[in-house]
Amino acid sequence: MKCCTFFGHRQCPQRIEPMLLQTVEELIREHGVTLFYVGGQGEFDRTVQRVLNKMQERYPKIEWYEVLAYHPERKSGEHKTLFPEAAELGPVRFALSRRNRWMVLHADFLVCYVAHDWGGAARFVEYALRQKKCVINLAEK
Repeated sequence: MKCCTFFGHRQCPQRIEPMLLQTVEELIREHGVTLFYVGGQGEFDRTVQRVLNKMQERYPKIEWYEVLAYHPERKSGEHKTLFPEAAELGPVRFALSRRNRWMVLHADFLVCYVAHDWGGAARFVEYALRQKKCVINLAEK
């Protein structure tokens, strides 16, 4: 089973949604990706979640999870969530980094919107590249 994860700046332009939709569909059709992991911290993550919901209607065999960084206290209801054990280990202030590292290590592909080289999204895209993951940056399209 091939897996894709996503990273992006908290703020991103709405114009990326059609590119994201096309990219996700290509990953499903051409690369056999059936599992997707996404965070839930910003506008990019919400855009990804909308796209994954649309794709799940077209391709019912795919699954996607919002990967939580903090112990789940609220019930989502609309989609599946996942709380990796790695997110619990260590100080709370590093929970997002542990979650993001887990997402990179468990993915074959990474789709991102990284328009500048600072911040958490850029740092984890660099980490993914060091891990030899296939990275698709929508900001470069």
